[in-house]
Amino acid sequence: MRANFPDDPTTDPVELERRLIAESRGETSIRRPASAWPLSSKLAIALSLALVAGYLLIWASTVQGKGGPEGYVRDTDFVSTLTGAQIIRDGNGQELYDPNMQRAAQNRVLSPYKTLTDNNILPYNHLPFEAILVAPLTETRYWFAFAAWTLAAGLAMGVAVGILDAALPVSRVAGWVLSLAACSYLPVIRSLMLGQNSAFVLMGLCATYLSLKRNREGWAGAAMLLVALKPQVLPVVLLVLVLGRHRRALAVFFSLFAALCVGAMFVLGPGWPVQYVALLLSVAGGQDSGAISPAIMHNWRGLATQLLGGWAPGLVTPVFLLLSAASVAMLAWAWVRSRRHATGHIEEADLFVQHYRPSTDLLWALAGIVAVLTSYHLNPHDLTLLIFPAWIIGAYAVSGVWGRAWSRLWYGMLWAGYLLAPLTLYSENSALAVVPSVLLMALAACLLALQLGVEGTPTEPNVGVSLSSG
Repeated sequence: MRANFPDDPTTDPVELERRLIAESRGETSIRRPASAWPLSSKLAIALSLALVAGYLLIWASTVQGKGGPEGYVRDTDFVSTLTGAQIIRDGNGQELYDPNMQRAAQNRVLSPYKTLTDNNILPYNHLPFEAILVAPLTETRYWFAFAAWTLAAGLAMGVAVGILDAALPVSRVAGWVLSLAACSYLPVIRSLMLGQNSAFVLMGLCATYLSLKRNREGWAGAAMLLVALKPQVLPVVLLVLVLGRHRRALAVFFSLFAALCVGAMFVLGPGWPVQYVALLLSVAGGQDSGAISPAIMHNWRGLATQLLGGWAPGLVTPVFLLLSAASVAMLAWAWVRSRRHATGHIEEADLFVQHYRPSTDLLWALAGIVAVLTSYHLNPHDLTLLIFPAWIIGAYAVSGVWGRAWSRLWYGMLWAGYLLAPLTLYSENSALAVVPSVLLMALAACLLALQLGVEGTPTEPNVGVSLSSG
């Protein structure tokens, strides 16, 4: 039977595996050679490459328009990190979260290119670890510190994509499409342009997921430290670990995190956690810059602000909390329901079961979306985190595990989210960017919960939809 396929040493092993399984079942629907590149895949790759080239040209033009690298760095979010790093470098770590100290330090960072006016400071409101790490680099030119940070973030993005491919391997063609789509996703480029930490958080989320799939709970707990760089997305991820009873991962994470916090006290003093919380509370409702504006956030808070902020601002927070609670409840419900048919749809004999486990994979995809929706503070570049659930969904859509109609529905939703991303930067109407984006995420979350929680959902393998058809 295997003689029906050419003995081609370049055949993708994942694709060959699926074709052999299809043949063993007497299925003949896979006729496309593994080396064939469908027109849709070629167009997707061409679009991704064209967008990357365009974004890089825009980036270079922006740097030039700001007077070169030094002027550009002072117009990015990395100014916040440099502010915290400069305070520590000056030996004032105990006042890292003091607003007056931050204002003085940021004026020094911005000099001689600009000076703060009114309350337009970009406060350092991250955990102290980034500032401590960057502090030695403040002895160099600021553009060098920014370049080092951006290079590290770019490498983290590459590692994240590699981790996802290891967790859910796909064919060569699908891998190229998913990888290039991920790397050309505008929030990713934007996070690199701004010197943000989104790529590191994404890498931590992906590493946690893969480590748990491979029963390496200690590594999962360590990877969670990167997720903790954005504390606002941490609760949902911790909930998944609690639901899955990953006690060792939780113990390792909390032990390491506590050790880091105690270690930071040697630089910042024992009171820094209280000072940090006080700063967060003081800037939580800040409206002085677009960087802290709920109206541009692609989450439940942003949607509530867009729909209610103009005529019932007092309802924004209650609606945000209600929608967040409903999202978390849906995640918990999906987990409980999925346990009842975790092995009911895929035969253990299938080689797919080594990597594709719907009751686990789709739960993590759902958690990734819920973490974004329920985050209290989430700027457009933080949509980088959606690459995690998008890869899982994309891998399932091209794997043959779902039916053709279901896969096409997900294809459409994934590309819609991808093409909506430019609106986060280039639309003057923030509602036009936020409302459809949040509604699309909500729809995706509901569909994932449905697939996890309802019997008879299309999770039985259908190898007729091959990996090379995407």
